Amino acid sequence: MTVLKLDAGHIGIFVIVAVALAGAFCSDNFSGRQGRLLEGIQADLPVPGSFALVSERTISKLSHAVSTRNYRCPSPYSEIKSFFVCELEQRGWRLSRENVVREWGTDYGGYSLVFARDELQLTVQFRGRRALPDGWDYAISVSWQQVIL
Repeated sequence: MTVLKLDAGHIGIFVIVAVALAGAFCSDNFSGRQGRLLEGIQADLPVPGSFALVSERTISKLSHAVSTRNYRCPSPYSEIKSFFVCELEQRGWRLSRENVVREWGTDYGGYSLVFARDELQLTVQFRGRRALPDGWDYAISVSWQQVIL
């Protein structure tokens, strides 16, 4: 009869795998629930009448999820900023910060507004006045993140 002997390296690998699996099963997004929740929030968000949807995408993983919609809009950033600050604060979102957005170190006049509500984050990004082939000016992303380990 052969007896399997485990050395410290094998035991360490077993422990790491067991902890990772336990973390995965404890995730709030094991079944993709957070991705679907973010899509629902995204669908209910108010947008200015001048916004035209260009594309949308949702990514849902164990520890994070994000739903993003890109829009074309000729309105100036100051007008869009006022709209979202007013509308989102009425819906319980709190403005956390405003950032200048640069692409590869170059400032094209872009900004992002970051809002928070519960464990969620919402970002409204104005990419600036730079003509790009994908054709969007504004992006709205709703995201969730959980630390598993």
